[in-house]
Amino acid sequence: MLTLKKAEVKDAETVTRIKIAAFNKDSREFCTGTAGRPLGYDSVECTIEGITPNIYYLIYLDEKTK
Repeated sequence: MLTLKKAEVKDAETVTRIKIAAFNKDSREFCTGTAGRPLGYDSVECTIEGITPNIYYLIYLDEKTK
């Protein structure tokens, strides 16, 4: 069963790990050969700044973050 839960600041490290996994390869391949784009995707601090005013969701499959 899938469950969506609104991310909170306490989830920032988890969300950052997911963003790194999603963007690292493409960032190296398509953005001047280095990681770091989209800007701040690999930063917990930037994730916290994004979670606070925006709505980020975590997707759980059988209560495990995917």
